Amino acid sequence: MRSPPILWLLLSSLLLWSSHAPARDLPSQVDLRAAYCVAVMQAMLRWIAPDPATAPQRPDRFTQERAEIEANLRRLQRYLLPRLPSLAPSGLLAATQQGEEDATHREAWANRCAMRCVSLKHLEPPDAKKYVGCLRSCNDGDPILPRMRQCESLPWLPF
Repeated sequence: MRSPPILWLLLSSLLLWSSHAPARDLPSQVDLRAAYCVAVMQAMLRWIAPDPATAPQRPDRFTQERAEIEANLRRLQRYLLPRLPSLAPSGLLAATQQGEEDATHREAWANRCAMRCVSLKHLEPPDAKKYVGCLRSCNDGDPILPRMRQCESLPWLPF
């Protein structure tokens, strides 16, 4: 069983503490999106290299992709963490939970696509173009994907 993300623990603690604390500001849309994207980015990092022992066997593009995701995650955390004490935590907690649910849905969808397209990978001779095309077409049908793609690039962050 995986341990809860640090942000989720911090938000849960803030939620408990907030019942005894003075009123706080409501999170902005940027705050909510940042909390959502932190959960999405953490899931993406687990997908790319769930076991550090397998990292050397992964293609270089995974190394580059992992570095980009880690950089975006750090940027999101630098924005969000200093703001947490002044924000009402319930909305942030809901956004984080939505990110986790969307990531779980996305992983299941991608696995179904891989199973659907696997026969193209094992053709004689193998047809990589058809396989990749099948995966892309199938994955593009995921209704959650547009929301998660907002986390790939962060021009909406103020800094």
